[in-house]
Amino acid sequence: MKNLFRSIILFILLISVLTYIIYIDSTNGALTRLSVHKQELIHETIPESMDGLSFIYLSDIHAYTLDETYYEDVINKVIELKPDFIFIGGDLLDEANLSDEQVLQMIDWLSSLSAPLGKFAVLSDLDNDHIETIQAIYSQSNIEILDNTVLNLHNKSKDSIQLIGLSPNSSNEMLSQVDQSQYNIVLSYNPSIYSDWKNQNVELFLGAKTHGGQVNLPLYGSLFNQATGTYTKGTYKSDTSQLIISNGIGVSSLKARWMCDPTIYYFTLRNN
Repeated sequence: MKNLFRSIILFILLISVLTYIIYIDSTNGALTRLSVHKQELIHETIPESMDGLSFIYLSDIHAYTLDETYYEDVINKVIELKPDFIFIGGDLLDEANLSDEQVLQMIDWLSSLSAPLGKFAVLSDLDNDHIETIQAIYSQSNIEILDNTVLNLHNKSKDSIQLIGLSPNSSNEMLSQVDQSQYNIVLSYNPSIYSDWKNQNVELFLGAKTHGGQVNLPLYGSLFNQATGTYTKGTYKSDTSQLIISNGIGVSSLKARWMCDPTIYYFTLRNN
């Protein structure tokens, strides 16, 4: 009987210690444990003129919800990777309004990001709540906002890949914009609409919003209230396309991360 009692006490102590360690890590270290996901995109429709080019995908930055030094680390890492393009997937800001000093700091940070072939961003509903500030920041940082916009991206050649940037409330009318002869990248804050796009020969669909679950517990799932629906984290593939959902860079209402590090996505284009 004493051995059973002792075993129960040890088990409770072990669970308590593990819970404490997880809590400390998820609310401190994991919030800024920045990782870089690197992936090659290989396809016959990628032009030879774009073979070897790279782009970075960032989303859910939620500026100033974490320490400034962390955001400086993110900026420095992007600079270090030297991408040819940069794509931003929504939620640049959080719910709180920025001070004038913070706006200038954001412009300074984003202006320091070099991408010789272009910097592009789509908006979220939260971005639209701060639309004047967002437009000022992006405009002065030389970042083009895509609002149901189709672009052909080139590299010193007439050959191109197609970038489709969707608004947060995009309609299915944009489906007709897919050029079947080109490599297509769709940039969308909302990953749930991938079900409408996955059979449209869209080779790469980049989503945001869910933070990859942000706090993912075994046997339970995500604690983040935006991580709902069919597509919440990681990569989903169909016969002709794949959806990659960003873990995001910052946080919003839930100031914790677990089994979901903040991530910069670095892609390299390869002609097959």
